[in-house]
Amino acid sequence: MYRKDTMVIYGYGRASTDQQHLTQAAQRESCYAYAERMGLKIEKFFYDHATSGGTELFERPSGMQMYKLLKPKDHIIFQRLDRLFRNGPDGARVMDELVGRGIKFSFSNMPGLDTSSPFGVRFCYSELGGAVGEKMIIKERTSDALQVLRKSGKVYNRFVPTGWRRRGNDFTPCMEDRRQTEILAQWKEEGLTLSKSAIKARLAGMKRPRGTHWDRNTISTALKHRAQGYPKIPPKD
Repeated sequence: MYRKDTMVIYGYGRASTDQQHLTQAAQRESCYAYAERMGLKIEKFFYDHATSGGTELFERPSGMQMYKLLKPKDHIIFQRLDRLFRNGPDGARVMDELVGRGIKFSFSNMPGLDTSSPFGVRFCYSELGGAVGEKMIIKERTSDALQVLRKSGKVYNRFVPTGWRRRGNDFTPCMEDRRQTEILAQWKEEGLTLSKSAIKARLAGMKRPRGTHWDRNTISTALKHRAQGYPKIPPKD
């Protein structure tokens, strides 16, 4: 049982390069959500930018700041194992330091792992420190970054929402795509369907700005997005 009155909870995150700035939001959100589920409150979130996992936790700029504040019974929440260390030997040194000082640590993506037990500590670097764990970590890291991009309405895959045009890492309104969608909506109101030769003939001369062609599926999707107001992030079905 947690004793909130005798410990301070910290969150910690790290990115390997400046290009991984999106992971800060994902890590912070994950740590705070985990703390809330556990009935805890993070007092401060530390984050190291462009810092290799090969640099030990307490040798990193923000990691050192956190280290100076830590006292027995405090609790550090990480999003994933690789934010704490990169390999088994490095992890063993850091975890020995934490365990020796009576500091609890946990991972928001492994809520059932009890690192206050000897088994939990061994599991962290002996089981997930290998190739299988590394592949799983990379997959989760990619997924987290994509979710942050999606929530912010940025480009996160090849999909371009109806009524928008891709411009680098963002979307800009595509009025021609919307104009064509409005025409299709009008035809639908007039009772025309793709099964009739009249609408097929009309569609033959209408090519979408994005380079694709109108068919049953693209028309259905476009009309649905039109009804939703052309959102950058269409609601899931």
